Amino acid sequence: IFSLATSYIVTTQTGSKDGAGTDAKVFITLNGDKNKITKFQLHKPEGGKDPFEKGSKDVFKFNDIDVGRVR
Repeated sequence: IFSLATSYIVTTQTGSKDGAGTDAKVFITLNGDKNKITKFQLHKPEGGKDPFEKGSKDVFKFNDIDVGRVR
């Protein structure tokens, strides 16, 4: 059993050109020297706003397994 004691902060910046932004599901993978988090969905940014809109900066905070040093 893995502990979800490690906190992560992921910041995204969506472009500002016409057509930038998405309403699609967005996933990340974190590769570390100890472990790997695969297909983690970014869906609830700080502040509760709609993520991945044109020109927006979104900050996602979550806890998951310790991947060690991120590669």
